[in-house]
Amino acid sequence: MTQGNSVQKRVERTVRSLDIIDLALLLVTENSWEDYEDDLVSKFRNQDIPFIIIHNKSDLVSQQMGSAGGSSKKRSNTFRIFCYG
Repeated sequence: MTQGNSVQKRVERTVRSLDIIDLALLLVTENSWEDYEDDLVSKFRNQDIPFIIIHNKSDLVSQQMGSAGGSSKKRSNTFRIFCYG
């Protein structure tokens, strides 16, 4: 199975699970937000599913951008939580 197939299967399982969940947790790492996350949030809202966005490692991106001459990732337990619904 290729990596693309396994990702697609995970996406399909995620979408199928929307019919049975009471609360959605959406984990975003290092400011990675794309169309997939937008689609999930739209699905949550359309189905009246309350959701929490957990923004993990947001500090790593700012550290990388602030360091001249290369990236320096430091371990951190920083995360931000946004609740909707």
